[in-house]
Amino acid sequence: MAREATLAGLRSSMQRLAPAKAPAIQAELHGNALAITPVSSGVSHLDEVLALGGLPAGRVSEIAGPMSSGKTGLALMLLAEQTRAGKLVAIVDGTGQFYPPAAAAMGIDLRRALLIAPTLIAPTSDGANASGAKRSGRARTCADDQVAALARAAEIIARSRSFSMVLIDLPANCKVQSKPARRLRVAAQATGTTIVMLSTRSGDVEGAAARIEASPCQALGSKTRRTQFRIAKGGLGHCPSVELSCKSHRFDNSPPLAVAPVLCRTLPGTETSRP
Repeated sequence: MAREATLAGLRSSMQRLAPAKAPAIQAELHGNALAITPVSSGVSHLDEVLALGGLPAGRVSEIAGPMSSGKTGLALMLLAEQTRAGKLVAIVDGTGQFYPPAAAAMGIDLRRALLIAPTLIAPTSDGANASGAKRSGRARTCADDQVAALARAAEIIARSRSFSMVLIDLPANCKVQSKPARRLRVAAQATGTTIVMLSTRSGDVEGAAARIEASPCQALGSKTRRTQFRIAKGGLGHCPSVELSCKSHRFDNSPPLAVAPVLCRTLPGTETSRP
């Protein structure tokens, strides 16, 4: 009874907060070409080097980088843009590190955010899961179960058609490949939901429509935190990059001044320059 009451309360909250109509599929057919609507990152200088002027809506995108690289800050800015527009977002937390006060400080309206923390199966002493399931002649690992649980939760959320964006924070060294990756791509395209996945290594998300690689960088003599974002897939030209300054975990979006938010912009056929 308690479970049914909880689910009924969640449905009621979603219906109250969600737009009157479910989000339409963002991809439209124009002639023989498929036009995909861009989703702004909240940082105009980054959008400029993305092929669509933002991340592709209704697709799976990957933001990769080590800890403290700036990838989570960028992801939170994406969610903030969505809630600012009155849309619902969901966070599938596979690391247990999501901190609501920090998300609110980034501009996310927590009343429009759903947090999911799937219960993961603990590994046994031999490295397999408790059920000892086998796949393709090998023991199913804890990482397999983690990815399956996270991907399944994100797929269910996307297919509800109530959320414009779903963020999945993957545990370190976990890859989303094969069946889970295909199911997420199909769910995103069928519902128009934008799925963003955070990974520690670029390429851990199979079939991502856009891939951004974040890496911290520090100029000599500067105390300002800086992050370089390299567009490994879905950018203008061959792997363009943009370097941004960060204040209080928020990337500066103001025009270049004495302390330039865009410290380095590299595009094909141009030389690296610093203001």
